[in-house]
Amino acid sequence: IKISPKASFLLNDPSGAFHYNFFVSADYTKNLGSQWFLETTTDWTLLEDISKSAKTPNSSLLPHVRSDIPLYKRDSKFKLSNLLLNKYFHPSEGVFARGSAGLYEEMYGGVGGQVLFMPKSGNLATDLSVDWVKQRDTQGWFGFRPYSTVTAILSTRYRLPYGVTATVRAGRFLAKDSGARLELKRRFESGFEMGLWYTRTNGNDLTASGNEGRPYYDKGVFLTFPLSRLLTKDSQAIAGFSIAPWTRDVGQMVRSPGDLARLLERQVRDLHERDGLRYLGDMEDDYDLPSLGTGPRERVWPDFVAED
Repeated sequence: IKISPKASFLLNDPSGAFHYNFFVSADYTKNLGSQWFLETTTDWTLLEDISKSAKTPNSSLLPHVRSDIPLYKRDSKFKLSNLLLNKYFHPSEGVFARGSAGLYEEMYGGVGGQVLFMPKSGNLATDLSVDWVKQRDTQGWFGFRPYSTVTAILSTRYRLPYGVTATVRAGRFLAKDSGARLELKRRFESGFEMGLWYTRTNGNDLTASGNEGRPYYDKGVFLTFPLSRLLTKDSQAIAGFSIAPWTRDVGQMVRSPGDLARLLERQVRDLHERDGLRYLGDMEDDYDLPSLGTGPRERVWPDFVAED
C-alpha cells in the first residue's frame, strides 16, 4: 500500500498561462501467487483549475486520444485511475512476457500483452507490446466512450557508455497514426536520471503551433531520482518529473500496465554493477549454490520478480 502526493501543471493554454492540479494517489498491489498481481490506484483531487481549459474548444482533427484531458479533471474529483490484473511469465533465460487486463490508466482500459528478449549482458533489449484499448468516460469509474483502437509498439533499447540508454520505438500509436519515437536518457552514479524523447508519425497535428507545412510532433523531457538519497533508511521509491504536451493527440502511447524492460532494468544493472547484491541480507555469490546450479563467483541470472 502506498499513498503519495502529486502535482501536475498545464502551461501556455489558450485559457490561461498557468493551471494546476494537486492530488493524492493511493496504490494497492497484491501478489495473488504464481506471478499473478492485482494493482489498483485511486486519485483524490485536492485543488485544481485545469478544468477551466475545458471551456476552450478542441480543434484537433485527430481522434481526441489525449486532447480531452481537461474534461477528465473537470468531471471526476475522486476516481479509480487503474484496476489491473497482470500475469508474468519467464519461459526461458532472457525471455519474459506479460499479459494484462483491466483499467490501464485514467483515460483507457483494455487487454494486451508484452514479450521481452533481454540477453544476459543486459546491454540490449527488444520487446513487442500489443494492446486493444477503449477510451474511458470522464467520470473515472467503469463507463467507456465509443473510441477504441489497437496499438502495437516494437521497442529496442541499447545501453551506451557513460550511463546513456537509447530507445527506438516504432509502430501504431493511440490516434491510429504510425511512426517512430526516439528516447535518450542518462543515469548518473547517484541514481538520478534525465532524458528526452521525440516522435514522428504520419498523423498531421495542425492545431495551434502546427500548420500545413509544419505539423506538430510529440516531444518532451523528463527526470527521475531515488528518494533513498533524501531519507534515513533504504527505499526503492522514485520521484519523477516531466514536461510534455498534455493536449496533443499525435504520437501518443497508452500507459503500460507493467513495462517489462523498466521492471527488469534495475535488477540487471545491479547484477553487473553491484555483483548482484542490492539489499542487506542478499545471499552472497562467493559460494557454491547447488539449488541454483551455479559455482563460485558465477553471476546468477535473476529469477523474474515483478516489482514497481
